[in-house]
Amino acid sequence: MAMVLELTSMGGIQLSKKFTIKGRVSKIGSAAQSDLLLQERQIELHHAEVHQILDRFFVVPLTPQNRGISLNGMPVYGRSRLNPGDILTLGATSYRVAVTEQLEKELGGSAGRRHDVPPIGEYFVRRGLMNQEQIARTMRRQSELEQTSHHVAFGQLAYELGFVNRSQLDAALSEQRSDFNERFKD
Repeated sequence: MAMVLELTSMGGIQLSKKFTIKGRVSKIGSAAQSDLLLQERQIELHHAEVHQILDRFFVVPLTPQNRGISLNGMPVYGRSRLNPGDILTLGATSYRVAVTEQLEKELGGSAGRRHDVPPIGEYFVRRGLMNQEQIARTMRRQSELEQTSHHVAFGQLAYELGFVNRSQLDAALSEQRSDFNERFKD
């Protein structure tokens, strides 16, 4: 399981087109090597980056004077958290933000790369606390809630659905934090 950020275009030529951002650091811009290539006049070569830290996503402006980026109608001047339902404007196009979990195989099998920290669902599976059917059920419930603009973290939903207890959730989160700290030392 891996967290991904989805941006759905709300206008322009690419109306309703979904873009999936799945890296720990993803570059957005008009440069050919961008992870999310946006070709419009108001997009700089290196316009912004999206950083993923655990299950949270942040937008970081790279443009001169941080122009051409706003979040929920407010200019973005520094790293800003992206929440489900937010409206992120890049250049002249606005995108609705969603955060979802996808199976690693759907993402091209990024499991096993040295610097990846697994999502919390993988810790539950490793510990024998949840099976794939329970993971899928939790993901479906999370998706249903997000459609009503209610974001509930995967671990919290697994707890609420009775798949894990509080101490199991805390232990898995502690292990995930430890892995993150070990893999992303400065």
